[in-house]
Amino acid sequence: MLIEQEDTRQELAKTDSITNDWMDVAVRMFDFASRALDKWENGTVEEKRIILHAIGLSLVLNNRKLEITPRSMFKEIQKVTALAAGSHNQLSVQREGFEPSKA
Repeated sequence: MLIEQEDTRQELAKTDSITNDWMDVAVRMFDFASRALDKWENGTVEEKRIILHAIGLSLVLNNRKLEITPRSMFKEIQKVTALAAGSHNQLSVQREGFEPSKA
């Protein structure tokens, strides 16, 4: 019984550590995103270059168009953003809450 309790405590500690690490990464990413937007709009060419390299694994200029392969964490944000952008067409606000749209 004591061994099972200790195993459970260790698993909970591991889960807490993973959750805290994930939350730390998420907070830093949102902080980066908010500062990057301001720097992108008002910053120097060098600051914009730093932002591009932070976001992209691969930057390729193809027919005067910049193609960026985003880092994995930014791919996840891209997916969530696309889902959120499409979801405004899928939900309608009712008096008592949210309900799928009939349209």
